[in-house]
Amino acid sequence: MFKKIISILLVVVLCFSLTLTTFAAGATPNEVYTHVDVAGGASELRLTREMYKAEKYINATSLGLEQPLEGITDIFVTDNGEILILCGEKSRLVVLNGDYTFKTEMLVTDATGNPVDYTGAKGIYRDKEGIYFLADTTHARVLLFDETGVVSKELGLPDSEFIASDFVYQPAKIAKDSDGYLYILSNGSYYGAMQYRPDLEFMGFYGASTVQASALDTLQYLWDKLTSNEIKQSKSTKKLPYSFSDFDFDSYDYLVTATGKTSKYNNENEKGQIRKISHNGASILNKRTARQGYTDSSSYNFLETTTVLRELRVSGKTSQNIVAIAVGRNDFMYALDNTHGLIYLYDNECSLLNTFGGGLQAGTQKGAFTNAVAMDLKGDSVIVADLDNCSLTVFNLTEYGDLLMTAQNMFIKGDYLESKAVWEKVLALDSGNQLAYRALASAYYNEENYEKAMEYAKIGLDYNIYDLSKQKLTSEHIAKYFVWYLIAAAVLVGGVIFVIAYLKKKQKKLITNEKIITLGRVTFHPFDTFNDIKYRNKGSVLIGIILCAVLYVAFFLRDTASGFLYTLSDVAHYNSIYTVGKTIGFVVLWAICYWLVASMASGKGTFKEIFIATTYSLIPLIAYSFVRVILTNVLPYSAFGIISGIDTVILFFTFFLIAIGMLTVNEYDFFKFIVG
Repeated sequence: MFKKIISILLVVVLCFSLTLTTFAAGATPNEVYTHVDVAGGASELRLTREMYKAEKYINATSLGLEQPLEGITDIFVTDNGEILILCGEKSRLVVLNGDYTFKTEMLVTDATGNPVDYTGAKGIYRDKEGIYFLADTTHARVLLFDETGVVSKELGLPDSEFIASDFVYQPAKIAKDSDGYLYILSNGSYYGAMQYRPDLEFMGFYGASTVQASALDTLQYLWDKLTSNEIKQSKSTKKLPYSFSDFDFDSYDYLVTATGKTSKYNNENEKGQIRKISHNGASILNKRTARQGYTDSSSYNFLETTTVLRELRVSGKTSQNIVAIAVGRNDFMYALDNTHGLIYLYDNECSLLNTFGGGLQAGTQKGAFTNAVAMDLKGDSVIVADLDNCSLTVFNLTEYGDLLMTAQNMFIKGDYLESKAVWEKVLALDSGNQLAYRALASAYYNEENYEKAMEYAKIGLDYNIYDLSKQKLTSEHIAKYFVWYLIAAAVLVGGVIFVIAYLKKKQKKLITNEKIITLGRVTFHPFDTFNDIKYRNKGSVLIGIILCAVLYVAFFLRDTASGFLYTLSDVAHYNSIYTVGKTIGFVVLWAICYWLVASMASGKGTFKEIFIATTYSLIPLIAYSFVRVILTNVLPYSAFGIISGIDTVILFFTFFLIAIGMLTVNEYDFFKFIVG
C-alpha cells in the first residue's frame, strides 16, 4: 500500500513538472507592465495584459537568403507597405514585401554604374515620390536615389553661417513632413535637426534640446567666471544639452524627438527623453498628472524611476537608452529602449499604456532582444531590428491592445460617455487598469452619478473627478439637511452655555485633579502653566507618556485616515516605525539632547521637567491633528490652502510653547535659550 502511494505521488509530481516545463517553454518572455500613479506623486510598476504580441521572427533563413542580415542599423516602412532593411555595417539595402517576404536587395551605384560604398550608414528613408534618402554617416553625406539605385544627388555639409566651424557632420536619421521639408539628424549635434526646403536648400537647425540648469548651477557658473583664470576656464567642462537619437512626425506635422542615453554611470534616468516641437520651435508635449493638471514633458521621466545598473555584455554598467521613436495612430508614441530591449507605448498625453519586449541584451526567444537598434510601424504592427541576432521581430496588436488604444483616444478627445462601454470591456480584461478607472470616473461624473464617480476616482487616483463629485454631493447634502444642522448647532451651543452657567452657579468643577487642570491650561496660559510645573510640581510624567502615545495615534491617523484628496502617502506602503520615530522618538530624543545641552549651559531644568514641558506643549498639535483628519474627510480640495495655512500656524505655535517651556524650566532668558 505504501509503495502504491509513493508511486502515485511520483507520477503526479512528474506530470506537474512536465506541465511546468511546457508552460515555461511556451511562455512569453516579454516584460509586460505599465506605470501607475500612487499617493504622494510617485509611480510604481503594475503588471498588465499584453497590448502587443510577438508573432513573427524574420532572419536570413526565413527569407531564403544565403547571407545573414548582418549589421542592421535601421529599418523603414514605406507608404506602400514595403520594409527597407539597412544593413549599414555591411553596405547592404534589403527590401521586403508587405507580407514580410523577400523582394530584392538594392544595389546603390553612381552614374557610371559602380557600386557606392556606404559602410557605416545609420539611416534610410523613402518619401512619397519614391526617392530614397540614405544617411551615409561615415562618409558625411546623404545619398538620394530612386528605384534604380542610381545616386542622383549627394547632400554634404551645407555652407551656411548657421553652422559652427567645429560642427561635425554625421547624418544618421532622415524624415520629411507633409509639406516636403526635409529634416536630417546628425549624430552628436546639440543644435537640433538640420532643416531643408523642398528644393533641398538648407534653412538652419530646428528644435534644439535645452539644459535644465538649477540655481546652484547658475551660481557655480558665475563664480567660475569671476574667479577662474584663462587656463582654468579652458580646462573646464560645460554641461551640454543632449542630442536627439531619433525623431518622427505626428499627424499635425509636429516633430516628436527622442533623447538617447543621458546618464552613463548614474543609477537614475534623466527626464524629458521625449519631446514634441511645434512649428515655431516651442515644446508642446505635456504630461497629464494625477490631479488632472499638466506638466511639461521636460520634467517627466519616460523610463524607469530608478535603474538597476547591470553588467551588460558590451558596455558595462549603463542606464536606459532610447534609440528609436515612432508615432502611430492617434499620435500615440512608441519608444525603443536599447538597454532593456523594451518598447514603451505612450499616448499623446504621456500616459504609459504598455511596455513589451525585453531581454536585457540577452534575449534568445521570440519577443526578446540581444541588441535592439531600430524600430518602425507598419499600421498597428511594430517591427524591431536586433543587430546582434541579425533579425526582425514583428509585434501585432492584440484585441486588448486595440480596445485600450481606442478607449484612451476617445477619453483624450473628451468622449467620456461614448467611451464608457469600451472602458468596461477593458476593465473586464484587466481589472487593474488605472486609466480605465479614471475614464469611467469621468463617465459617471458626466452621468451625474457622483457616488460611483468617487468610487472609481479613488481607485484610479483621479483627484480632480473625486473632488468635483465630492463638491456636488456635499452641496446636495447641505441643501437637504441644512435646517437640521442649524437646529443641532443651536441645541449644542445652548447646551454648552447651560452647563457652564449651571456649574458657575453651583460653584462646581467638572475636573478636580490639579495635574489634569494644569494640562488644560497650557495652551492659553503657558507661562503660568510651566511655572506650576517647575515650582509647584503640577506636572506628570505619566501624562507626558500618555501624550506621546496619543501623538503617535494622531499622526498615524493623519497618515492613514485623512481624506483621499489630502492623502500624501501611499497607505499600502505605510511604515508605522517611521511614525514612531517622528513622534515618540523625536520627543524623547529632543528631551535627552536638550537636557544634556542645558546641563552644560547652566540650565536649571531636570530631565523630568524638560520632558513634561515638551509633551505638554504638544497639546495643540495633537488636538489639531484629530480635527484635521475630520476636516480633510469633509472639505473639498479647494480648501487645501486653508488647511496648509492652519498646519503652519499650529506648528509655529507648538514651537512657541516649547520655547516658553524651555525658558521657564531652565530659568533662561530668550537669548540664552537660543544659544543653549
